[in-house]
Amino acid sequence: AKLAKAALEAGHEVVFFMAKKSKSPFEFQIEYDGTGTELTKFYEWRNFCKYYQGKFTCHKYRNYDDYAKQLKKLVKDAEVTILAAAVSDYITDPTPGKVRSGDAMTIQLKPAPKLIGHVKEWNPNTKLIGFKLLVGDTEEAL
Repeated sequence: AKLAKAALEAGHEVVFFMAKKSKSPFEFQIEYDGTGTELTKFYEWRNFCKYYQGKFTCHKYRNYDDYAKQLKKLVKDAEVTILAAAVSDYITDPTPGKVRSGDAMTIQLKPAPKLIGHVKEWNPNTKLIGFKLLVGDTEEAL
């Protein structure tokens, strides 16, 4: 959300793609800190929304398949594509029928296709920026 906000403030149009419960640059939560600045922060946020709302479009996805389908469609017209992280490293196969509660269950996970590798196929002209979270890697491995 902060990257999208910075892009808006730099004068760019932003198509924001987010999971249903993610934060948007147009969300605001008042946190009372006792300094009396809450009203000022609210007005700054309100003015931001009024000024940039015409340059911002938000798309929400429900799951990996929805993400993949929408990403393919949205990236076709993008000058710049920024993917903050993989939406999911693993997926499951659908279970046919209803799963009875109380039954023991094993869930099989399989690697999800890496969609970042397809972005340039869908739009060879987009500038692609990707981020990856690495845990426990040494600086030399980076």
